[in-house]
Order: sequence, then structure tokens, then C-alpha cells
Amino acid sequence: MPGSADKINPLIYCQEQNAMVLVNEENVRKSLPELEMGIGINTAEVVVGNIGSEERAKFGVVGSGVNMTNRIESYTVGGQILISESARQEAGEVIRIDKRREILPKGVEAPLTIYEVGGIGGQYNLELKGKEPAMVTLVQHIPQPPWKLAFQRQPWYRILHLQPLLRILILAVFFHLLSLHFHQQVLSLR
Repeated sequence: MPGSADKINPLIYCQEQNAMVLVNEENVRKSLPELEMGIGINTAEVVVGNIGSEERAKFGVVGSGVNMTNRIESYTVGGQILISESARQEAGEVIRIDKRREILPKGVEAPLTIYEVGGIGGQYNLELKGKEPAMVTLVQHIPQPPWKLAFQRQPWYRILHLQPLLRILILAVFFHLLSLHFHQQVLSLR
């Protein structure tokens, strides 16, 4: 039976995301790759326990709520926490919502509203540590692949990149000439 002990605590998830900054600082010092984690949160009734038979059993969680949580998590990027409407309502006013969007996950008939958590207020006053993507200057020019250069040398490729009205005019003339050619071929067969 749900009670106050079952209420979700967004503090834990925000702390987990912020801990990834420390993990990545350590990884950089050790010349290891940086890690990213996206978190999806949903509240729903599920079945928890041992599943299977005496010969083969596993402890697991099943139900449509588990599937929906997985779908929500699939929309995350590293460092992001996305929550469902039910999780937002259960967490209460303490969480700060930065963005809201409608999604249509696989297997769902109606759009679902998800929210991006930016932090939590109240006694916690914790903000997710965002990471702005850095612009990188390339050391060397990236050449176009040879096949693209070969295409660009073709007359038909040049026609495709002309102004739309000019392109239509050229194609109309081409097809007119083509039809005249075929018409002459048909007449010569008679």
C-alpha cells in the first residue's frame, strides 16, 4: 500500500546526476572517457518479486509502468532527468521544471507530457550542474569524399542546385526535347 515512504525523492536523482561530474573529472585525470547518464522517472503500479520457477527464477519488476519508464528514459541525453506527469505530481512543488514537451512513445496511443527537471528547491536548494557544449575549432579541413566531388562535376548535379524556377524551365526543355526525339524515332520506324 502506498504511503509517504513510497513517495519519490528527486534529491537522490539530482545528486546522482551531479556526482557524474566528479566521476568524469576522475576519468579525465586517468585518461578514461567521460560517462553520461540520462534518468527517466515514472510512477505506476508494478509487480515486484521473484519471477519464474524453482529451477530458474529471477528477481524483477514487470508491468506497463516499467515499460513507460524505459520509454521516457530513451528520450534523455546525458545529464538529463525526464519525468512523467504522475512523477511530477507526486514529487510536488519542490522540483524545478526547465522544459516540458509532448512525446508519443512506442506502444502508446495518446501523447505523453514529460518534464525536464532542472533542480529542486525547498530545504535542498540543489541545481543540476549543466554542461554547455563547447565549440571546437578543427585542426584540419575535412575534405569532401571523392564520390561527392565526382557527382558535383556532372552537369545534372549542377542543374539540381540552380534556382527552382530555372531548374523547372531547364527540365521542361529537356523533357520536351526528349519527347521530340522519341516522336522522331517513332516516325522513322513507320
